[in-house]
Amino acid sequence: MRILITHDGSECSSAALADLPNAGFPGTATVLTFGVAEPPVGDPQVEAYLMNRRMTELRGSVTRAADRVRSMFPGWRVDTEVWPGVAGAAIAERAASFHPELIVVGSHDRGRFGRLLLGSVSQSVLHHANCSVRVARRPLQRYEEGLRLLIGLDGSHDADAVVRAVAARYWPVSAEVRVVGVVDAGVPLAVAEPALSAVGDGATLSSISAYYEEHSDPLEAMAESLKTAAAALRAAGVRAAPQVLEGDPAETLLYEAEQWGADCIFVGARGLGRLERLLLGSVSSTVATGARCSVEVVRT
Repeated sequence: MRILITHDGSECSSAALADLPNAGFPGTATVLTFGVAEPPVGDPQVEAYLMNRRMTELRGSVTRAADRVRSMFPGWRVDTEVWPGVAGAAIAERAASFHPELIVVGSHDRGRFGRLLLGSVSQSVLHHANCSVRVARRPLQRYEEGLRLLIGLDGSHDADAVVRAVAARYWPVSAEVRVVGVVDAGVPLAVAEPALSAVGDGATLSSISAYYEEHSDPLEAMAESLKTAAAALRAAGVRAAPQVLEGDPAETLLYEAEQWGADCIFVGARGLGRLERLLLGSVSSTVATGARCSVEVVRT
């Protein structure tokens, strides 16, 4: 597995490191701990001095972060790099050449106001990365129970990728998984993508309507999809149970994760929630920014 861990020396970066043992990572991996020192604005001579100072401080912080990662995962090969530049653009450029399967970024906020305060860097990586992104937050201090993972599925092709990603990880036997599907009662989109696939490229409103007449119960369709997903996870050795809910997909997932005390939410990068046809990724973005726990947005 190839992982790019972003680090800027902040508290949220330290929280992201503390979250790593809860991600089900394998014992071997190729990892790049990557920091970006953004240039100051002002007098050129002062800028040069401050930039050199930032680069030196960030190198030290990134080196310490890499040492911490090595202590947690002795079998990992961990390298470090520090670049000058604009963080979002630099991370995207380095990811394009490093080819990670996952980018780990910290979040500057773990409350419900996160959608306003997630941070421009995390938002940039989340929306523009070509691979999966884990928006990591400090783990909950809950010692008496096992790891709790909530998987949000919607019946789309991306849902299969989410299940495969979770099944491929290495979870403790005490880990518990809830496979949650949320059906928006006003927009029966749980069968939207199967409908388009079934009627083909020449889809018309009448052909899609005919498909809906035959598959008219989105709750039943979602339930069957979740049962299949939970069975696949159990076959991989993970305790998993399906759950069908109704409501706004993003808000319902956030509420369930909060009430259950989830350690991480896994979602696809492109869901089929309300307005997804116009705003691809709005559910995953809302969940990633609004959750109090870590969120992994899975891309194929």
